[in-house]
Formats: sequence, C-alpha cells, structure tokens
Amino acid sequence: MSFITLAALTALAASITNLGTTSGFALAAPHIEVFQPAMVDVVPDHVFVPLGFDDNDNAQIVLDGALTDTCYKMGPTKARVDHEAHKIFVRQHAFYYPGGWCAEVRIPYVQVVDLGILKAGQYEVLIEQADHAAKSLASLPIAFSSTASPDDYLYAPVSEAHLDRASTGLILGGTFTNACMAFKRTLRNVRTNNVIEVLPIVDMERGVSCAQVSNDFKIVVPLQDVPHGRYLVHIRSLNGQSINRVLDL
Repeated sequence: MSFITLAALTALAASITNLGTTSGFALAAPHIEVFQPAMVDVVPDHVFVPLGFDDNDNAQIVLDGALTDTCYKMGPTKARVDHEAHKIFVRQHAFYYPGGWCAEVRIPYVQVVDLGILKAGQYEVLIEQADHAAKSLASLPIAFSSTASPDDYLYAPVSEAHLDRASTGLILGGTFTNACMAFKRTLRNVRTNNVIEVLPIVDMERGVSCAQVSNDFKIVVPLQDVPHGRYLVHIRSLNGQSINRVLDL
C-alpha cells in the first residue's frame, strides 16, 4: 500500500492550477443564486403619542400599522429631529421578498421610536415616504421639567404587562430589588388621543438600612370603564424604559 504525503498533494494541486493557466482555460465557479429582499417604505395606520414628557425625559412615539402579506418583514426605523422647526421626521422601512409564495394575511406591527431628550415645545410628527413627501400624523408636546429628578414620581420597576380579557384588567409585573420599596398608588389617565397612561408609584423608606433582596410583584389596573377602541397603554417604569402595549378594548 502506498501513502500520498501532504507535500505530494500540494504539488499536485499546484500542477493542476498551472495547467489551467497555461492552457487558457479556468475552472468555472458554480453559480449561486442570491435572494436579497428589497427595502420599501411603509406608512403606519396611526401614530400614538404618549403625553407627559418633560425636557429631561426620553421622549417616545409609537407606530401602529400592518403589513399586507407574509412577503413583508419589518425593517429599520429611522427618526430625525429638526430642533429649530420643532418637527420630527420618521421613516419606517420593511423588507419585501419577491418571487415566493405570499399568504395574504395582515400582519400587525407596533414600533416604539425613541427620540431622546427634546427641548420644551410643541413638535409636529411627520411620516416620510419613498417620494420624500412627509405626512403629518400627530403632535408631541414637551413640557419644561419642574424638578431636577429624572421623574416626578418614584416608579415601580415594571417589566411586563398584559391584558386579562376575562376581567378587562391590565396586569403589571416586575421585581423589587429593595426590601424598603412598597406600592403607594397607581395613577391612570385616559387621554383624548387614545393613550392610557399608567403611573405605578412606589414609596421607599429613607434613613434606614434596607436589604437588597428580590421580591416579585403583580398589580391589576382596571380598564372596564374605558370606552371601546384601540389604545396605546403607556406604562412608566423605574429604569426609564416605558412599557408600551397597543390593545383593543
């Protein structure tokens, strides 16, 4: 039995390469078809604007819409702020995959857009389209902050929220990380722009030694008296990342 050494294999490969070069032909690379989606613009059905942002908050708006079929997938969202003109331009993209089978079903989407800290004033929210036209869909007021603290209240560390349809109650959940934290009250404001603000306020003992322990919590916010419709529920949380849910009530 004979064995082919690594050196012999290397020499054989080099001779094949030289043969292809000197004889004027080259081995053709196999054709690989690349399927790339096209990026298109989509216009949301509605722009929800939470109220109550100050000029020291991370302002947000929420896009609510639907894709037309399964050949569309959500793409990047771009936002730019014209601070002088007090205008916010938002452009929502989707990826379109042509050539395949598409199930003709509406695919709802909810996109939270973080705008960062804005100067106090009234901002017009415009949705940009492919032809560079801009459609005005909402107005966002930013108030002057009345305190040096990040928020007017100390909020609970809410990390999840869902609707219990049997009781029409909003279930909020999260974890306290300090034994001296306790719920004080929950404020609920139903705005005329179909936004429900939920402020879960906590109290904390000061001047005492508090154990750093984890304690899960759940609270129920009643929504039975809210008129039927589609709403954004905007829930403030301790870490500054508000929880946003779009619900049909």
